[in-house]
Amino acid sequence: MANPPGVMVRPSDPWDDGMAAYRQALVDLNGDGVPDAVMPVTNQQRRGIQARAMAGRDPSTREAAALAADAPRLERNSNMLANVGYEASGIPQALRAGSAIGEAYQDPSIPSMTNAGVQTAMAAFRPLAAAKMLGLGYGAAAASDSGLSNALMPPALAGREERDKARAAREQANAARAESVSAHANADAERL
Repeated sequence: MANPPGVMVRPSDPWDDGMAAYRQALVDLNGDGVPDAVMPVTNQQRRGIQARAMAGRDPSTREAAALAADAPRLERNSNMLANVGYEASGIPQALRAGSAIGEAYQDPSIPSMTNAGVQTAMAAFRPLAAAKMLGLGYGAAAASDSGLSNALMPPALAGREERDKARAAREQANAARAESVSAHANADAERL
């Protein structure tokens, strides 16, 4: 049906559409006639509120309350997107790798060495290498727990007690060599 001449039909106002959806979202939980809860603001309602704000009108008290209730979710979503962008830059992973290497230098234990290897491989965008390092770390931990590592690892990679024992044995062997060298030097000097 065509419009009568001279009558202009106004297109649907997004604000009115949003308010109608908002009124439908109000819920009376206890039946006293006063809405007790507001369903989350829909995108259509948000667009209506934005259109009204662009026209210079402020949101009503109910709309402001609905927007305030919806703000934490929107903030979480925006923080999540920001974190994804930050992680995609690779900077945090490089920082984690550097920190893990420093920890491994300070405490060269199996877990810290494994962590350093995995973090470094991930910083280099090599997840398969990181998986290999993780597997090697688990293997080393299993060997250490079963006592197999003492038989397989050189003294430099064994535990702290083993390293101290190996260091004392090396110092004793070096002292014995030094005595032997000085004894031979004395014997050679006496012959001359």
